[in-house]
Amino acid sequence: MIVNILVFEYVTGGGWCDAPPPPALRAEADHIQTALLRNLLEIPGIAITAFRDTRWPVPAELADPIAWKPVEPTVGFRTQWLECLDHCDAVWPIAPESGGLLEGLCREVELAGKILLNCPARAVHLATSKRATLARLARHGIPVVPTRRFRGYRPVFPLIIKPDDGIGCQGIRILGCEADWNEALCEINPLHYVIQPWLRGDSLSLSVLFERGKAQLLSGNRQIIARRGNRLQLDAVEVNAFAPTPAHQALVTAVAQAIPELWGYAGIDLLQTQRGLQVLEINPRLTTASAGLQAALGINLARAVIGLVRQALTASDVARQRDHAVKICWPVA
Repeated sequence: MIVNILVFEYVTGGGWCDAPPPPALRAEADHIQTALLRNLLEIPGIAITAFRDTRWPVPAELADPIAWKPVEPTVGFRTQWLECLDHCDAVWPIAPESGGLLEGLCREVELAGKILLNCPARAVHLATSKRATLARLARHGIPVVPTRRFRGYRPVFPLIIKPDDGIGCQGIRILGCEADWNEALCEINPLHYVIQPWLRGDSLSLSVLFERGKAQLLSGNRQIIARRGNRLQLDAVEVNAFAPTPAHQALVTAVAQAIPELWGYAGIDLLQTQRGLQVLEINPRLTTASAGLQAALGINLARAVIGLVRQALTASDVARQRDHAVKICWPVA
């Protein structure tokens, strides 16, 4: 039985101690955490503990109902994390996959014998690597954006390079010529990056609930991505921007069967190209789009995920109560 839930959001909860995070990243993190906490507060009989970096005030509406643990940036969150881990029933970590951050938190929850409300560590381990994830999907016949290592690759321009474990548009560069290529090689570690062709198409994401090889598609979302020089930046997400088609449902079903390790909420980033849908990556955690599901569709995602702990995935767990598009945006860096 779940009574005490620990919610740990890494960016706003003391994980970003060396320097303040970029404003857009912090705003994204706040959207995700606030939406989750609102969902949890609607569920009777649950006590919630959450962390907050002392550089930023707790949202007023959430100050009283939640047991907040202030984290001094000079100290960090580790000591409080381990103490709270001992006294909770379940944990919902929200963190970047980069550098194994999310996987490490999930593994600690599992080793502590607590209920993990995120995708399990083994699923996070796979999804942290774009190349490994897309290779797994391709082996199951799922269309993916071709993704290669640097070793032995002869560049065909234009192309994109990105960190293999990056999040969002972090570290992405568009290279249009040999000079761009040579400059990039002087500034990055090729072992940590992958190469993809620069494809034209609509940037989409799918919000999905997974459970042991099964999947329920919650919403189709549009990502508003701007090109600034040779960089890409995610400026906003339109949740429930389009009605999913049978092709979208077939895709998430295929992903669930190809990666049965996925459990709970995850997002799929993809491109709608002239050749059809092509998967870019899987985000094994709450995404920005998850923060808009209740406003757009009336779905309490926390209730649905906790329901998965108790029983198998059923359509009634995530029945739509409304049908609106909701735009989530944040400060442009």
